[in-house]
Amino acid sequence: MGKEVEPFFSNPTLRQVRIALQDGWFAIEEKTPGKEATCLLMAQWAIETAEGKRMPCYNLAGIKAKKEEQDQYDYCYTATTEELASSVAARWIAGSTAAAPCEKVGENPKKGTITVLCKPKHSACCFKAFPSLEEGAKYYVGLLKKKYKSAWSSLATGDPNVFAHALGVGKFFTGDETVYASLLRHYYLPYMNSKAIWPKSTEVKV
Repeated sequence: MGKEVEPFFSNPTLRQVRIALQDGWFAIEEKTPGKEATCLLMAQWAIETAEGKRMPCYNLAGIKAKKEEQDQYDYCYTATTEELASSVAARWIAGSTAAAPCEKVGENPKKGTITVLCKPKHSACCFKAFPSLEEGAKYYVGLLKKKYKSAWSSLATGDPNVFAHALGVGKFFTGDETVYASLLRHYYLPYMNSKAIWPKSTEVKV
């Protein structure tokens, strides 16, 4: 039975995240993911959590807890920003209350989007909470495989652009796909070449 928990923030090392993601993948697929797939997952984790600095309750990818799921999973509330179509943002802002505040903090007229800041206990601030990094990683990997099948398949390509497009089509993120792809590339290549993440004895053949 799910319950609300107090948000806490951990800041694991990159190597710990790599191990947790590979273990989570192994628990689902009974095999270890390749280096490219692992680094794409790590790159998305980095975008969604600012490399772990904004990772509430071991939630590796900003995964929301919908109201109908709150009796199944623990959850926590923490402030978040969302880039939305202007019409959608207008509805969110109009529906803001003292108990569930939402305010405009940015705008992109070219794209027709507005960025809003939502604070607890707005529904957009409700995130799934996990008891450990390993449990959070396993859920994240399983969610990609089950709900975002194109993104899951694209992991095998080792291509940040393809992964970003598949995630965008699946509505995993609300922002601009070009920007998301650029951020994936920003993290992906350094992670691929990092000796801290990939000690020689632990590299995975792909």
